[in-house]
Parts: sequence; C-alpha cells; structure tokens
Amino acid sequence: MFWKSIQRNFVGFFLLVLAFGTAVTHAQTGTTSLRGTVTDKSGGAIVGAKAVLRSSEKALTREIHTSNTGAHEFSALPPGNYILTIEATGFRKY
Repeated sequence: MFWKSIQRNFVGFFLLVLAFGTAVTHAQTGTTSLRGTVTDKSGGAIVGAKAVLRSSEKALTREIHTSNTGAHEFSALPPGNYILTIEATGFRKY
C-alpha cells in the first residue's frame, strides 16, 4: 500500500514537471537583424536614403533612413523572408 502511494506521487510529480517544461521551452522565439551600407558606384555613402523592409507573410513593414555614413539597421526581426528596397533622390530604386 505504501509503495503504491509513492508510485502515484512520483508519476504525478513527473507529469507536472513534464507539462511545465514543455510550456516553458515552447515559448522561446528568436529574432534576427539586417544591416548594411548604401553606397554609390564610387563607394561614397548615400546619406538619407529611404530603406523599406517588407514581409508579406508576417504583415510587417519597416522604414528607416540611412545615417551620415550610409548605414542602416533593422533589428528585432522575426525570422522569415523579406524584400528590401532602397530609394534616394537622383538614384534609381534598388
């Protein structure tokens, strides 16, 4: 009788730990970032270029402008497929 009580308690405890462990590990997600530099053919930085990042599968659109070194960075992005477009006055859309 005593042995069956211990077995029942152990099985209950094991199931509780298993259920809690599964819930905790399932909640973890990852993010990524995308960064780059916009330059012209001669290697000069394009300051203030508009960079637009789109993901139709995530219904996400982010827009930023390049820094004084031509750099841009999109951070905390969920993993997926994206389309990046760059626009600047006097240049063709890329």
